[in-house]
Amino acid sequence: KTLLNSCSSIAQRTHFRPLLWTQRADGARMAACTHPQRLGNLCAVCGAVLDGKDTTEQVAARASSAALSVTSKEAEAIAGARQSRLDTQRKLQLVLDLDHTLLECSTDKRASSVEGVVSLGNVAGRPHWVRLRPGLRQFFDAVRPLYELAIYTHGSRAYAAGVAKALTEAAPGTSFGGRVVSRDDCPDLRGEKSLARLFPGGAARALILDDRLDVWTRGVDQTARVLVVQPYKFFEHHFRDPSRRDGDAQLSHSARALCAAHAAFYPSNGSVEDDVVACLDRSRTKVFAGCSLFFAEEVDIYAARCAERYGARLVEDPAEATHVVSRQRPDDEARWAHLDWFWYCVWRCRRESAERYRPQQPPQNGSRKRARSPEEPAADEDDEWAADLEEELFS
Repeated sequence: KTLLNSCSSIAQRTHFRPLLWTQRADGARMAACTHPQRLGNLCAVCGAVLDGKDTTEQVAARASSAALSVTSKEAEAIAGARQSRLDTQRKLQLVLDLDHTLLECSTDKRASSVEGVVSLGNVAGRPHWVRLRPGLRQFFDAVRPLYELAIYTHGSRAYAAGVAKALTEAAPGTSFGGRVVSRDDCPDLRGEKSLARLFPGGAARALILDDRLDVWTRGVDQTARVLVVQPYKFFEHHFRDPSRRDGDAQLSHSARALCAAHAAFYPSNGSVEDDVVACLDRSRTKVFAGCSLFFAEEVDIYAARCAERYGARLVEDPAEATHVVSRQRPDDEARWAHLDWFWYCVWRCRRESAERYRPQQPPQNGSRKRARSPEEPAADEDDEWAADLEEELFS
């Protein structure tokens, strides 16, 4: 039914065109459909059966169905209309990952007794529980007036629907308007993500919130649009230490950066910028501005991309570096910055003190104080920061 409604909606925007005629092998003439919308091998406007020999490039017209497609030209027209609507509303688009970004999911039965956990019921025959990230309601309250929201997850369609319901209940007034993509909707992508599945014809106004960059490299590299977050792994820590307090404040930091990007794209004078990535970069490039980083250990390409995207200059000689980034304590500690420091700066989109992330030297009595993991924020400072941001956004 949803698919048929989509066909009807697209067809209403299409003018019927004169039929063209082609010659069959037996000499008879047959009508050739020229409408841009298709449902499988059928025209979504006139119902003509297509023989599959047409080489006109088609793109998926809906995130939830690769069967409904339009020509590239029609997709560009749809994208243009969408962009005009967003500019009239002065809104950008925000694509949200779910797992380890907004929540963590568990199928472990121990999760059922954890306070604050939401049950999704049975999904694919197994009970699922989710822990929503702290500050979720405040996050949506901050970005909802500024962004049109969408979900893109590697979970199943049933899982995505259950989580979307949990999110809207936790943050009243939040809506995704059917803009939900799951792995069932794009099996051909094989674990990768593409904005083209959400926004055929272009995604000029879209930003992404995700804990991973590597999944956004399908076709055109989309990693520049990703605001990276610290992976949220509540159950991993809770099952190990149930008394540990969840002081995560990642969404406060993310809301600050997203609000700043929107303000830069739609300034108060009523104008509109033309590059949403550049507007997000105004906040990101300040993080390591003036820093020259030397990575003493090998890091993946995404760490290097983040370093440069967030304003750092990468050097190959440690003598030229303002920060020598390493997990190991060097002989000369003056310029040492632990790798945890680097990632916390990226996740929080602000410069942190390098000294704060240096593991402490073992005391003289031989006992060793455990260094904080990159997934264990300093709760007191995060709570203070979250309170300040909430007052700034909602006062």
